Amino acid sequence: MYVFVISGTITVDGQELETRDGLGITAFETLDIKATSDSKFLLMEIPMEQ
Repeated sequence: MYVFVISGTITVDGQELETRDGLGITAFETLDIKATSDSKFLLMEIPMEQ
């Protein structure tokens, strides 16, 4: 899974991401995503090597 923040600020499993930040996530069953401001973000399922 890849998370890209278009605008605003979010936290993904406790890690803060701001506008234009991205995060690749592997080996997960659930994700805790919280917007800490008015935000827009993309979640993309992308095959990632482990």
